[in-house]
Amino acid sequence: MKVAIAAYRLLIEVATAHGGVSPAEAKVIERFRRGIGVSKRDALAEPETPITEVAIEGTEREREEIVLAMARIAYADRRLAAAEREHIAEVAARLGLGRVQVANILGAVEHEQRRATVPGKTFSPMFTGALALILAFLIHVALDGVSADPGLGPAAFQDIVDEHQEGVLLIHVAYDLRKGSERLRFASDGSGFFATEDGLIVTNKHVIEPWKFLADRVRLLDAGFSVDESSIRISAWRAGTQVFQADGTLCYPTGWDSERGTLTVAAKAPDHWVKGNRSLAHGGRHAGRYHALDNADLVILRARLDTPAHAIPMASDSAPTRTLDQVLVLGFPRGTQILEGRRAIPSPSIGIVSKVEDTIMISAPIHPGNSGGPVLDRDGNVIGVAARRAGGETLGRCIQTVHVRALLASVR
Repeated sequence: MKVAIAAYRLLIEVATAHGGVSPAEAKVIERFRRGIGVSKRDALAEPETPITEVAIEGTEREREEIVLAMARIAYADRRLAAAEREHIAEVAARLGLGRVQVANILGAVEHEQRRATVPGKTFSPMFTGALALILAFLIHVALDGVSADPGLGPAAFQDIVDEHQEGVLLIHVAYDLRKGSERLRFASDGSGFFATEDGLIVTNKHVIEPWKFLADRVRLLDAGFSVDESSIRISAWRAGTQVFQADGTLCYPTGWDSERGTLTVAAKAPDHWVKGNRSLAHGGRHAGRYHALDNADLVILRARLDTPAHAIPMASDSAPTRTLDQVLVLGFPRGTQILEGRRAIPSPSIGIVSKVEDTIMISAPIHPGNSGGPVLDRDGNVIGVAARRAGGETLGRCIQTVHVRALLASVR
Protein backbone atom coordinates (compact mmCIF):
# COMPACT_ATOMS: atom_id res chain seq x y z
CA MET A 1 0.00 0.00 0.00
CA LYS A 2 1.25 3.51 -0.80
CA VAL A 3 2.11 5.36 2.37
CA ALA A 4 0.11 8.41 1.16
CA ILE A 5 -3.03 6.27 0.90
CA ALA A 6 -2.30 4.58 4.22
CA ALA A 7 -1.90 7.95 5.93
CA TYR A 8 -5.16 9.16 4.39
CA ARG A 9 -6.97 6.07 5.70
CA LEU A 10 -5.51 6.59 9.17
CA LEU A 11 -6.98 10.08 9.25
CA ILE A 12 -10.39 8.68 8.36
CA GLU A 13 -9.99 6.06 11.07
CA VAL A 14 -9.32 8.60 13.79
CA ALA A 15 -12.15 10.84 12.60
CA THR A 16 -14.64 7.97 12.81
CA ALA A 17 -13.29 6.62 16.10
CA HIS A 18 -15.91 8.50 18.16
CA GLY A 19 -18.83 7.29 16.05
CA GLY A 20 -18.98 9.73 13.17
CA VAL A 21 -17.13 12.39 11.14
CA SER A 22 -17.94 15.99 11.98
CA PRO A 23 -18.19 18.57 9.13
CA ALA A 24 -14.99 20.21 10.37
CA GLU A 25 -13.11 16.91 10.37
CA ALA A 26 -14.45 15.97 6.95
CA LYS A 27 -13.25 19.24 5.47
CA VAL A 28 -9.75 18.88 6.90
CA ILE A 29 -9.53 15.28 5.66
CA GLU A 30 -10.58 16.39 2.19
CA ARG A 31 -7.90 19.09 2.17
CA PHE A 32 -5.35 16.46 3.21
CA ARG A 33 -6.47 14.09 0.44
CA ARG A 34 -6.18 16.79 -2.21
CA GLY A 35 -2.86 17.92 -0.80
CA ILE A 36 -1.24 14.51 -1.28
CA GLY A 37 -2.92 13.94 -4.64
CA VAL A 38 -4.79 10.76 -3.69
CA SER A 39 -8.10 10.24 -5.48
CA LYS A 40 -11.03 8.72 -3.60
CA ARG A 41 -11.16 5.98 -6.21
CA ASP A 42 -7.51 4.98 -5.65
CA ALA A 43 -7.92 5.09 -1.88
CA LEU A 44 -10.90 2.75 -2.00
CA ALA A 45 -9.37 0.44 -4.61
CA GLU A 46 -6.22 -0.22 -2.58
CA PRO A 47 -6.43 -3.51 -0.62
CA GLU A 48 -6.79 -3.12 3.12
CA THR A 49 -3.30 -3.52 4.58
CA PRO A 50 -2.56 -2.52 8.18
CA ILE A 51 0.09 0.18 8.28
CA THR A 52 2.95 -0.56 10.65
CA GLU A 53 6.47 0.64 11.36
CA VAL A 54 7.72 -1.90 8.82
CA ALA A 55 5.53 -0.41 6.09
CA ILE A 56 7.21 2.98 6.37
CA GLU A 57 10.69 3.41 4.97
CA GLY A 58 11.03 6.92 6.41
CA THR A 59 12.47 8.14 9.65
CA GLU A 60 10.97 8.16 13.11
CA ARG A 61 10.27 11.88 12.66
CA GLU A 62 8.21 11.11 9.55
CA ARG A 63 6.15 8.57 11.51
CA GLU A 64 5.62 11.22 14.18
CA GLU A 65 4.30 13.56 11.46
CA ILE A 66 1.62 11.02 10.52
CA VAL A 67 0.47 10.85 14.14
CA LEU A 68 0.61 14.64 14.33
CA ALA A 69 -1.72 14.83 11.30
CA MET A 70 -4.11 12.41 13.01
CA ALA A 71 -4.10 14.56 16.14
CA ARG A 72 -4.92 17.67 14.13
CA ILE A 73 -7.82 15.89 12.46
CA ALA A 74 -9.11 14.76 15.84
CA TYR A 75 -8.89 18.33 17.16
CA ALA A 76 -10.56 19.84 14.06
CA ASP A 77 -13.86 20.03 15.96
CA ARG A 78 -12.00 21.55 18.95
CA ARG A 79 -12.24 18.51 21.19
CA LEU A 80 -10.39 15.22 21.59
CA ALA A 81 -12.77 12.37 22.33
CA ALA A 82 -11.54 9.47 24.44
CA ALA A 83 -12.03 7.07 21.53
CA GLU A 84 -9.92 9.32 19.29
CA ARG A 85 -7.15 9.48 21.89
CA GLU A 86 -7.15 5.68 22.24
CA HIS A 87 -7.05 5.17 18.48
CA ILE A 88 -4.15 7.59 18.06
CA ALA A 89 -2.24 5.78 20.80
CA GLU A 90 -2.94 2.41 19.14
CA VAL A 91 -1.72 3.59 15.72
CA ALA A 92 1.34 5.22 17.29
CA ALA A 93 2.22 1.89 18.91
CA ARG A 94 1.97 0.18 15.49
CA LEU A 95 4.32 2.82 14.12
CA GLY A 96 6.84 2.17 16.85
CA LEU A 97 6.26 5.40 18.78
CA GLY A 98 6.25 5.49 22.57
CA ARG A 99 3.74 7.01 24.99
CA VAL A 100 5.96 10.01 25.71
CA GLN A 101 6.14 10.86 22.01
CA VAL A 102 2.36 10.59 21.70
CA ALA A 103 1.86 12.78 24.77
CA ASN A 104 4.18 15.41 23.30
CA ILE A 105 2.32 15.36 19.99
CA LEU A 106 -1.10 15.71 21.62
CA GLY A 107 0.21 18.45 23.88
CA ALA A 108 1.58 20.38 20.90
CA VAL A 109 -1.73 20.19 19.02
CA GLU A 110 -3.68 21.19 22.12
CA HIS A 111 -1.38 24.20 22.44
CA GLU A 112 -2.10 25.09 18.79
CA GLN A 113 -5.82 25.00 19.55
CA ARG A 114 -5.43 27.36 22.51
CA ARG A 115 -3.42 29.78 20.38
CA ALA A 116 -6.04 29.58 17.60
CA THR A 117 -8.67 31.01 19.96
CA VAL A 118 -8.46 34.51 21.44
CA PRO A 119 -11.01 36.33 23.62
CA GLY A 120 -13.93 37.50 21.53
CA LYS A 121 -12.84 35.65 18.37
CA THR A 122 -12.69 31.98 17.46
CA PHE A 123 -10.70 31.06 14.40
CA SER A 124 -12.19 28.78 11.77
CA PRO A 125 -11.47 25.04 11.88
CA MET A 126 -9.80 25.68 8.51
CA PHE A 127 -6.83 26.90 10.58
CA THR A 128 -6.10 23.28 11.36
CA GLY A 129 -6.98 22.43 7.77
CA ALA A 130 -4.15 24.65 6.55
CA LEU A 131 -1.73 22.96 8.94
CA ALA A 132 -2.88 19.54 7.77
CA LEU A 133 -2.39 20.55 4.14
CA ILE A 134 1.19 21.66 4.81
CA LEU A 135 1.87 18.45 6.69
CA ALA A 136 0.30 16.41 3.90
CA PHE A 137 2.68 17.92 1.42
CA LEU A 138 5.69 17.13 3.63
CA ILE A 139 4.57 13.51 4.05
CA HIS A 140 4.01 13.17 0.32
CA VAL A 141 7.51 14.49 -0.36
CA ALA A 142 9.27 12.49 2.36
CA LEU A 143 7.53 9.14 1.97
CA ASP A 144 6.56 8.94 -1.70
CA GLY A 145 9.57 10.62 -3.22
CA VAL A 146 7.80 13.53 -4.90
CA SER A 147 9.88 16.68 -5.38
CA ALA A 148 8.79 19.79 -3.49
CA ASP A 149 7.56 21.80 -6.46
CA PRO A 150 5.11 24.72 -6.10
CA GLY A 151 3.59 23.53 -9.37
CA LEU A 152 2.39 20.25 -7.82
CA GLY A 153 -1.26 19.87 -8.59
CA PRO A 154 -2.69 18.03 -11.64
CA ALA A 155 -3.69 14.94 -9.68
CA ALA A 156 -4.92 16.96 -6.72
CA PHE A 157 -7.05 19.21 -8.94
CA GLN A 158 -8.52 16.45 -11.13
CA ASP A 159 -11.30 15.71 -8.64
CA ILE A 160 -12.23 19.40 -8.65
CA VAL A 161 -12.43 19.44 -12.43
CA ASP A 162 -14.56 16.29 -12.42
CA GLU A 163 -16.85 17.70 -9.75
CA HIS A 164 -17.38 21.23 -11.04
CA GLN A 165 -16.87 21.33 -14.80
CA GLU A 166 -20.60 20.87 -15.44
CA GLY A 167 -21.08 24.23 -13.74
CA VAL A 168 -18.89 25.97 -16.36
CA LEU A 169 -20.39 27.46 -19.52
CA LEU A 170 -19.15 28.48 -22.96
CA ILE A 171 -20.67 31.86 -23.87
CA HIS A 172 -21.05 33.21 -27.41
CA VAL A 173 -22.25 36.72 -28.33
CA ALA A 174 -23.16 37.99 -31.81
CA TYR A 175 -24.16 41.58 -32.64
CA ASP A 176 -24.34 44.19 -35.42
CA LEU A 177 -22.80 47.64 -35.66
CA ARG A 178 -24.66 49.83 -38.15
CA LYS A 179 -24.20 53.17 -39.86
CA GLY A 180 -27.03 54.14 -42.18
CA SER A 181 -27.53 51.21 -44.53
CA GLU A 182 -24.18 49.66 -43.68
CA ARG A 183 -24.12 46.74 -41.22
CA LEU A 184 -21.18 44.86 -39.78
CA ARG A 185 -21.69 41.55 -37.95
CA PHE A 186 -19.34 40.58 -35.11
CA ALA A 187 -19.06 37.71 -32.64
CA SER A 188 -17.05 36.98 -29.51
CA ASP A 189 -16.63 34.13 -27.03
CA GLY A 190 -16.04 33.79 -23.33
CA SER A 191 -16.72 31.62 -20.32
CA GLY A 192 -19.04 31.77 -17.34
CA PHE A 193 -20.20 29.66 -14.41
CA PHE A 194 -23.37 28.95 -12.48
CA ALA A 195 -23.32 30.79 -9.16
CA THR A 196 -26.77 29.60 -8.03
CA GLU A 197 -28.87 26.51 -8.59
CA ASP A 198 -31.72 28.58 -9.98
CA GLY A 199 -29.68 29.64 -12.99
CA LEU A 200 -27.69 32.82 -12.25
CA ILE A 201 -24.51 32.86 -14.34
CA VAL A 202 -21.42 34.99 -13.70
CA THR A 203 -19.30 36.27 -16.58
CA ASN A 204 -17.38 39.36 -17.68
CA LYS A 205 -19.02 42.44 -19.16
CA HIS A 206 -16.43 42.50 -21.94
CA VAL A 207 -17.71 39.06 -22.99
CA ILE A 208 -21.30 40.30 -23.28
CA GLU A 209 -20.59 43.88 -24.46
CA PRO A 210 -17.20 43.77 -26.21
CA TRP A 211 -17.85 47.00 -28.09
CA LYS A 212 -17.20 48.93 -24.90
CA PHE A 213 -13.69 47.45 -24.51
CA LEU A 214 -12.16 46.59 -27.91
CA ALA A 215 -10.25 49.29 -29.78
CA ASP A 216 -11.49 48.09 -33.18
CA ARG A 217 -15.14 48.44 -32.09
CA VAL A 218 -14.61 51.75 -30.29
CA ARG A 219 -12.99 53.15 -33.43
CA LEU A 220 -16.08 52.18 -35.45
CA LEU A 221 -18.37 53.76 -32.86
CA ASP A 222 -16.26 56.93 -32.98
CA ALA A 223 -16.65 56.85 -36.79
CA GLY A 224 -20.45 57.00 -36.50
CA PHE A 225 -21.48 53.36 -36.11
CA SER A 226 -23.86 52.32 -33.33
CA VAL A 227 -24.84 49.04 -31.70
CA ASP A 228 -28.09 47.55 -33.00
CA GLU A 229 -29.55 46.39 -29.69
CA SER A 230 -32.10 44.17 -31.47
CA SER A 231 -29.28 42.23 -33.16
CA ILE A 232 -27.56 41.10 -29.95
CA ARG A 233 -27.77 37.35 -29.42
CA ILE A 234 -26.26 35.81 -26.30
CA SER A 235 -25.92 32.03 -26.09
CA ALA A 236 -24.50 29.69 -23.46
CA TRP A 237 -23.73 25.98 -23.43
CA ARG A 238 -22.99 23.89 -20.37
CA ALA A 239 -19.69 21.98 -20.44
CA GLY A 240 -20.08 18.67 -22.26
CA THR A 241 -23.03 19.71 -24.45
CA GLN A 242 -23.06 19.93 -28.23
CA VAL A 243 -22.21 23.39 -29.57
CA PHE A 244 -21.90 22.82 -33.33
CA GLN A 245 -24.08 20.90 -35.71
CA ALA A 246 -22.63 18.64 -38.39
CA ASP A 247 -22.71 21.49 -40.92
CA GLY A 248 -20.62 23.71 -38.66
CA THR A 249 -23.42 26.04 -37.55
CA LEU A 250 -24.17 26.71 -33.90
CA CYS A 251 -26.60 24.33 -32.22
CA TYR A 252 -28.70 26.78 -30.21
CA PRO A 253 -31.32 24.27 -28.91
CA THR A 254 -28.66 22.44 -26.83
CA GLY A 255 -27.94 25.54 -24.76
CA TRP A 256 -29.58 28.70 -23.51
CA ASP A 257 -30.19 31.53 -25.92
CA SER A 258 -31.49 35.11 -25.65
CA GLU A 259 -33.27 34.93 -29.00
CA ARG A 260 -35.26 31.94 -27.80
CA GLY A 261 -35.98 33.63 -24.47
CA THR A 262 -34.09 31.11 -22.33
CA LEU A 263 -31.21 33.46 -21.44
CA THR A 264 -31.43 37.04 -20.20
CA VAL A 265 -29.17 39.68 -18.67
CA ALA A 266 -30.10 39.86 -14.97
CA ALA A 267 -27.63 42.52 -13.79
CA LYS A 268 -24.61 44.51 -14.92
CA ALA A 269 -22.08 46.36 -12.81
CA PRO A 270 -22.29 50.12 -13.46
CA ASP A 271 -20.24 51.26 -16.45
CA HIS A 272 -16.97 52.94 -15.60
CA TRP A 273 -15.61 55.01 -18.49
CA VAL A 274 -12.01 56.17 -19.00
CA LYS A 275 -10.05 57.77 -21.80
CA GLY A 276 -7.50 55.38 -23.22
CA ASN A 277 -5.25 54.44 -26.11
CA ARG A 278 -5.61 50.72 -26.82
CA SER A 279 -4.17 48.36 -29.40
CA LEU A 280 -6.03 47.49 -32.60
CA ALA A 281 -6.22 43.86 -33.69
CA HIS A 282 -4.08 44.34 -36.79
CA GLY A 283 -1.60 46.91 -35.53
CA GLY A 284 -1.73 50.50 -34.47
CA ARG A 285 -3.66 52.06 -31.63
CA HIS A 286 -6.85 54.03 -31.14
CA ALA A 287 -7.39 56.76 -28.58
CA GLY A 288 -10.97 56.90 -27.35
CA ARG A 289 -13.46 56.43 -24.55
CA TYR A 290 -13.35 52.90 -23.16
CA HIS A 291 -14.84 50.90 -20.36
CA ALA A 292 -12.26 50.58 -17.60
CA LEU A 293 -10.54 47.23 -17.09
CA ASP A 294 -11.59 47.08 -13.46
CA ASN A 295 -13.98 45.39 -11.05
CA ALA A 296 -17.00 46.74 -12.94
CA ASP A 297 -16.27 44.20 -15.69
CA LEU A 298 -19.02 41.87 -14.44
CA VAL A 299 -22.42 40.69 -15.70
CA ILE A 300 -24.98 38.29 -14.25
CA LEU A 301 -27.04 36.24 -16.74
CA ARG A 302 -30.12 34.20 -15.92
CA ALA A 303 -30.79 30.87 -17.61
CA ARG A 304 -34.28 29.41 -17.65
CA LEU A 305 -33.91 25.93 -16.16
CA ASP A 306 -35.96 22.75 -16.02
CA THR A 307 -33.73 21.23 -13.32
CA PRO A 308 -31.37 22.84 -10.78
CA ALA A 309 -27.97 23.90 -12.11
CA HIS A 310 -24.65 22.73 -10.69
CA ALA A 311 -23.64 25.88 -8.80
CA ILE A 312 -19.92 26.23 -8.03
CA PRO A 313 -19.50 27.48 -4.45
CA MET A 314 -17.63 30.67 -3.69
CA ALA A 315 -14.89 30.78 -1.08
CA SER A 316 -15.75 32.13 2.32
CA ASP A 317 -14.66 35.66 3.18
CA SER A 318 -13.15 34.18 6.36
CA ALA A 319 -10.59 32.24 4.27
CA PRO A 320 -8.73 34.98 2.36
CA THR A 321 -6.68 34.21 -0.73
CA ARG A 322 -2.94 34.41 -0.09
CA THR A 323 0.19 34.72 -2.20
CA LEU A 324 1.47 31.31 -3.41
CA ASP A 325 -1.92 29.60 -2.99
CA GLN A 326 -2.48 27.18 -5.86
CA VAL A 327 -5.41 27.88 -8.17
CA LEU A 328 -7.29 26.24 -11.03
CA VAL A 329 -8.74 28.16 -13.99
CA LEU A 330 -11.69 26.52 -15.75
CA GLY A 331 -12.98 27.81 -19.06
CA PHE A 332 -12.74 27.76 -22.83
CA PRO A 333 -9.51 29.34 -24.12
CA ARG A 334 -10.10 30.55 -27.69
CA GLY A 335 -13.81 29.88 -27.22
CA THR A 336 -15.56 28.21 -30.14
CA GLN A 337 -12.44 28.39 -32.33
CA ILE A 338 -10.70 25.27 -31.02
CA LEU A 339 -13.59 23.00 -30.04
CA GLU A 340 -13.11 19.43 -31.22
CA GLY A 341 -15.93 16.97 -31.61
CA ARG A 342 -18.37 19.92 -31.69
CA ARG A 343 -18.80 19.77 -27.88
CA ALA A 344 -18.04 22.29 -25.13
CA ILE A 345 -15.08 20.67 -23.38
CA PRO A 346 -13.36 23.08 -20.94
CA SER A 347 -9.57 23.28 -20.70
CA PRO A 348 -8.23 23.61 -17.14
CA SER A 349 -4.96 25.29 -16.24
CA ILE A 350 -3.11 25.46 -12.92
CA GLY A 351 -1.01 28.20 -11.36
CA ILE A 352 -0.33 30.07 -8.16
CA VAL A 353 -1.45 33.39 -6.75
CA SER A 354 1.22 36.00 -7.48
CA LYS A 355 -0.33 38.99 -5.75
CA VAL A 356 -3.55 39.96 -4.00
CA GLU A 357 -4.49 43.62 -4.13
CA ASP A 358 -7.55 45.21 -5.71
CA THR A 359 -7.56 42.24 -8.08
CA ILE A 360 -5.90 38.82 -7.85
CA MET A 361 -2.87 38.14 -10.03
CA ILE A 362 -2.22 34.49 -10.94
CA SER A 363 0.42 32.61 -12.91
CA ALA A 364 -2.14 30.38 -14.69
CA PRO A 365 -2.58 31.58 -18.28
CA ILE A 366 -5.78 33.44 -19.19
CA HIS A 367 -6.42 33.41 -22.94
CA PRO A 368 -9.24 35.06 -24.90
CA GLY A 369 -12.21 32.78 -24.23
CA ASN A 370 -11.21 32.16 -20.59
CA SER A 371 -12.71 35.52 -19.62
CA GLY A 372 -15.61 35.11 -17.21
CA GLY A 373 -14.62 31.62 -16.11
CA PRO A 374 -14.11 30.62 -12.47
CA VAL A 375 -10.76 30.61 -10.69
CA LEU A 376 -10.91 27.95 -7.96
CA ASP A 377 -8.82 27.18 -4.90
CA ARG A 378 -7.75 23.71 -3.76
CA ASP A 379 -11.07 23.27 -1.97
CA GLY A 380 -12.97 23.72 -5.24
CA ASN A 381 -14.33 27.13 -4.25
CA VAL A 382 -14.37 30.15 -6.54
CA ILE A 383 -11.93 32.85 -5.42
CA GLY A 384 -12.24 35.03 -8.50
CA VAL A 385 -13.42 35.55 -12.07
CA ALA A 386 -10.83 35.27 -14.85
CA ALA A 387 -10.71 38.70 -16.49
CA ARG A 388 -7.69 39.19 -18.73
CA ARG A 389 -3.96 38.86 -19.22
CA ALA A 390 -1.77 41.13 -17.18
CA GLY A 391 1.20 41.82 -19.40
CA GLY A 392 2.23 38.30 -20.38
CA GLU A 393 1.13 34.85 -21.50
CA THR A 394 1.35 33.40 -18.00
CA LEU A 395 0.13 36.25 -15.84
CA GLY A 396 -3.59 36.74 -15.42
CA ARG A 397 -5.81 39.14 -13.55
CA CYS A 398 -8.96 38.02 -11.70
CA ILE A 399 -11.85 39.93 -10.15
CA GLN A 400 -12.35 39.02 -6.50
CA THR A 401 -15.59 37.33 -5.44
CA VAL A 402 -16.55 40.18 -3.10
CA HIS A 403 -17.60 42.10 -6.23
CA VAL A 404 -19.46 39.07 -7.57
CA ARG A 405 -21.40 38.69 -4.32
CA ALA A 406 -22.44 42.35 -4.40
CA LEU A 407 -23.77 42.05 -7.95
CA LEU A 408 -25.57 38.79 -7.20
CA ALA A 409 -27.21 40.43 -4.19
CA SER A 410 -28.67 43.09 -6.47
CA VAL A 411 -30.55 40.40 -8.41
CA ARG A 412 -32.26 38.88 -5.38
